[in-house]
Amino acid sequence: MKSALFKLICFVFPLLACNAPQKTENLSKADIAIEVKKNAQIHFSDIFEQVEYIPLETTDTCLVGTVERLRIFDDKVCILCDKSLLIFNIQNGKSELKLSKLGSAPEEY
Repeated sequence: MKSALFKLICFVFPLLACNAPQKTENLSKADIAIEVKKNAQIHFSDIFEQVEYIPLETTDTCLVGTVERLRIFDDKVCILCDKSLLIFNIQNGKSELKLSKLGSAPEEY
């Protein structure tokens, strides 16, 4: 019993001690309440001060299907769609990476 307890302590404490400090960013979130009347038209300019469109590259290797998730990291737009991860440059919309090899073969994940 003492041996098992000792092994548990020797295993758990190093894991707890190796905890990296977490970065916290000061991101502000805001709820936007919009009252929409039936058959009313709403323009983005009525809600947002600035709207920027980024046309994404559309070639046979980087077509975007049904978007499951979209995230923006620094200068990259990451899109998860149709079991593929597509990464685009936010400045010019060029495709930089596509991960889509699902399976159990050596080059698949």
